[in-house]
Amino acid sequence: MTDAGKTRTSVLPSSAYAEVLYGCNIRCSYCYIGEGLNHTNRTIPSADAWAQAFGVAYSLGVDEIIFLGGEPLMHPQLEAVLAAVDRVGFRSRGIVTNGTSLTVEKVRVLKQYGFWVDITLRASNETTWATITGSRSSWKHLERGTALLASSEIPVAIEFDCTPQNFRELYDTAAWVVRQGLQARHFQLHRILPMGDAEANYPINSLSPRQWNEVFDQANKIEGDFGIEVLAEDGLPFCLIDPSHWHRMLSCACGHSLVTISPDFSLRRCACDQAAVASLFDSPTDIQNALQIATAGKLPDPCVRCPAVEVCRGGCTASIAGSNGQRPDYYVDSFLPVSQATWQKYGLSLKSRRITGQQTSDI
Repeated sequence: MTDAGKTRTSVLPSSAYAEVLYGCNIRCSYCYIGEGLNHTNRTIPSADAWAQAFGVAYSLGVDEIIFLGGEPLMHPQLEAVLAAVDRVGFRSRGIVTNGTSLTVEKVRVLKQYGFWVDITLRASNETTWATITGSRSSWKHLERGTALLASSEIPVAIEFDCTPQNFRELYDTAAWVVRQGLQARHFQLHRILPMGDAEANYPINSLSPRQWNEVFDQANKIEGDFGIEVLAEDGLPFCLIDPSHWHRMLSCACGHSLVTISPDFSLRRCACDQAAVASLFDSPTDIQNALQIATAGKLPDPCVRCPAVEVCRGGCTASIAGSNGQRPDYYVDSFLPVSQATWQKYGLSLKSRRITGQQTSDI
């Protein structure tokens, strides 16, 4: 039920990631939150604090709330936090989870309060999963959790973190999803950006353009064999990818139609950008000004001269100057303007797109 008569202003982007806690039950080496926050100094705001924050976010124009973590399903007041979202009345509400802590009760309340679920996978098998997450036993929990989701009628999509350890397993992961009985709406592919534990190993976890094209070749086979659409987030630049794969690329929405709310209720332009730009409880004018400044970063010169820039946006805005404000994008030396002939052939029908409520929409 929506807060009737609540005054709203268009200050924040229409979608918001809410990092409902810092704390996780696995230890991925490239985690953007990191070992310290997830396992040493966890932050778990109360359900009452989140209820207040959700009301403010809604009043500032947010229509879609998406839970992140850490691992959001670990919140000790999970049902109360979900109920707070329902009371505010967000049009779309979702949760991104590693899937290992799903239980019958958690699936019940997710369904009761109208949440869709994105499961973030890292592998197609127990061995690779254990190598990446540091937890072999959690694979069995993932199998049980996805089996529960498969019988729940909750809308499900899959997110896949592409790393040198697993990039050849995308197709096998899709096959595993099908065997689990999940009716996945799509796969979203993610690149690893320099924040949290990933900062120390950047760019070790980055794929080469050749490897990315190998990933997309698997995407073609997934769509042909299983009928599951495969999309790529996180602003992978068009000039690195074979033009036959451009239709899968999503523009970076961060700071434009998407914002991140940290557990301390600070606002970040992007989940993968560690710099707070404002507080959710600042004045609407201060928030609006701060977001405008945060999204006004200068594109690399090759991007400015590229006909694809309006759709591509020059890669991820967090990594243009680095999520720490200093490190350049791993791919920046490979940026070259797309030729006009290539853009005429492959790009004229493309539009800037993002995912809202597990569906693609134009920006």
